[in-house]
Amino acid sequence: MVSGLTQMFADLCHILAVCPCVECGHLFYLSEAHVHLVGKRPQSIVDTLRAAERQLDKEDEKLALTADALRGAAAKAGKRATKKLLRRIDPIFSGAGYDPQDAKVIFDPVTYVLFDGMSEGNVNSIVLLAGPAENKRTENLQSSIKQAIKKGNMEFKTLHVSNDGQVLTR
Repeated sequence: MVSGLTQMFADLCHILAVCPCVECGHLFYLSEAHVHLVGKRPQSIVDTLRAAERQLDKEDEKLALTADALRGAAAKAGKRATKKLLRRIDPIFSGAGYDPQDAKVIFDPVTYVLFDGMSEGNVNSIVLLAGPAENKRTENLQSSIKQAIKKGNMEFKTLHVSNDGQVLTR
């Protein structure tokens, strides 16, 4: 029986038919025909499964969008919580209105270099923060740094080390 059924479908590829609609008259192989019934077509288990699969795909897309939104909200909440925690740990920055994440520690001769706006991706200004001088040497050093900045004696350089170990300034 299986071979007879297979043979029948193979034979459909060789039978030509004429489209029944009057305007068309198009020739086609019977194997290309799409059978349709008048009225509503009965639904098979395959149709039900395909509809359920389409519904699952839609729900999966909705879940993915919701998950992305939740991840973004969690990241923002985490940043806010981190900033609050850093303000409690180090009130120096919060009291001055600076974001603690913008600060880098140097210790000597200034305690911090603050890249204001760095956490948002755009540095607005660079601030050198130092505690009160504990001795005359540190006081003189901090004073000289302040004077150099006032005079504009500063620059930005990028150092590159070549493959042969030579340090180049750009």
